[in-house]
Amino acid sequence: MARSKAYPGVALDACVEQLKAVRRAIGPGPHSREAMADAVGVASNTFIRTVAAMCHFGLMVRASDGYQVTDLGRQVLDPLDGELPDAMHQAVYNPRLYSQVLTHFETEGQLPNRLATVLHRRFGITHNAADLAAKILIRSAEHAGVIDGDLRFMRTKGAETPLPREEDDQRAATVSDVKFKNTAEASVVRSDSDQQEFYFRLTEGRFALLRVPAELNSRDIEIITKQIELLELQVGDG
Repeated sequence: MARSKAYPGVALDACVEQLKAVRRAIGPGPHSREAMADAVGVASNTFIRTVAAMCHFGLMVRASDGYQVTDLGRQVLDPLDGELPDAMHQAVYNPRLYSQVLTHFETEGQLPNRLATVLHRRFGITHNAADLAAKILIRSAEHAGVIDGDLRFMRTKGAETPLPREEDDQRAATVSDVKFKNTAEASVVRSDSDQQEFYFRLTEGRFALLRVPAELNSRDIEIITKQIELLELQVGDG
């Protein structure tokens, strides 16, 4: 069965309310998922989805001893005058899927009415997950003040992000030609002055593509690492 592209399984407003509840009950942390779930009276196995969504939105980050509130999370929880709108706007653009969808449709001024179909056909969300993914995206974007109740943009981020390109799929389809020294090593299959592409051999004959700028700094590496850690939260979650 095909697996959907990653997306928050809980809306932004619900994540903020749960984060507030956790802080009221046991403080800012770091805390384990189990401790946070117990603090708000939710079963640990269902709270996993909420924690994953908080990380998608950039409100929490995984630490060595659990999960802790990020700088963005603190701006949402304890905003200075005028700070909350910008913080919420940043949060809703943090999930990669949301950034792709929202920035693409900014130029049209409105999200499509059949967003679920668009998510399935153009953005890698499975048919079974598309309705829920669309509802969560719309609810989150409305709460952040990015769109109104008619799906019209009230605030934009910037330049349009292109839809996934067919050439990406074609390159992935021919990746079996890449020579790997072992199953744990990445191979550089493209490198120029602007970007590098790495393919990683996965299990069951599958591969992963990582496209990054040609020059990275330590903060870039930290961001990439944290995004990879989000994938771990999805294991066994749908």
